[in-house]
Amino acid sequence: RHRQLYGKTVFALPHANRVMVNAFLVLLIGDCTSISIARSLHVVHQQFSVLSAIVKSFVTKKMEDVFNDLSVIMGARFYFREEHDWGIFQKAFRDNGVISVFDGSSIVNLYALILQLRQLAKARTKIKDRSALESRLESIFDLDRPLPPFTGGLELFSRGCNDIVQGLELALARLQTLRHEKNCENNIEIIDRIILLTSNLLSEVEQQENLLETMPIEAQHDRSFESFELAKNYCKLHAAAACLQMWIYNRHQLGDFFATGEWLVLCLHRLSLGFRPDCNPMPSAYFETVERAMVDLYETDKMFSIVPIQLATDRARQAISKTPGFAVSC
Repeated sequence: RHRQLYGKTVFALPHANRVMVNAFLVLLIGDCTSISIARSLHVVHQQFSVLSAIVKSFVTKKMEDVFNDLSVIMGARFYFREEHDWGIFQKAFRDNGVISVFDGSSIVNLYALILQLRQLAKARTKIKDRSALESRLESIFDLDRPLPPFTGGLELFSRGCNDIVQGLELALARLQTLRHEKNCENNIEIIDRIILLTSNLLSEVEQQENLLETMPIEAQHDRSFESFELAKNYCKLHAAAACLQMWIYNRHQLGDFFATGEWLVLCLHRLSLGFRPDCNPMPSAYFETVERAMVDLYETDKMFSIVPIQLATDRARQAISKTPGFAVSC
């Protein structure tokens, strides 16, 4: 925002600006995925063999992609370990690179997921108690709802269960109902885009299930390239479902930016590009909304997160110290 290049600040350059906005969107995707999986440990711990494989292979890889993209914007400053901002970007870049190999590599976690894809495909169409599924989803995603204590009971296989993906049909039904609520009249265009993208996600889930049904079991156990691609796609579908459910259950408690849903449209669209490269581009106004939210979080010293947690920076401490009746001790 301060460095001048080609007569503008770097942040004002269209390409640099969009790269940074996209990086913020990836952080939001990772946030929704990670928070929901962490909460799932208290609600559906039996499914954690699937959920942990997803978060350890998908989110870690996406964070590495974010660093690689931002390093281009940093330019030569990316290599500095001392002078430029105390080398913090280089330190974070190197620290982050360890995460994807810390508890089994991304490939190991993808293979753990591959071994369960067929069971996940078979179980989704056989869900009978949808009210119980909806209750579990509410416990996982409603951030105002207290979690039950973790009771243990982790298992090596989820027996075909992943509530977050298997709740997509319920989410689509809720979106259809939401569209006709009076307080959503000014938000119809965004809701319609979310409905369309959710329908595309469901279609992709069904296509993957059909492909798994015809794929020889040996192809999965032999670690075929195709099976790893299916696992990567499943991770994207899960992340998209997590973003969608997070929005559905928290629209009234996480602020206007979260509630209006432009960020969600862009996140779902970005994830859909992985298996639908012909998706139509999204309106520039949506990116501008996300950009303003990102800048606002930066200027108010809050985390780049769906939950805008206040950071304990000097500016934040000064602002808090000026609040009437609030004493700050350092």
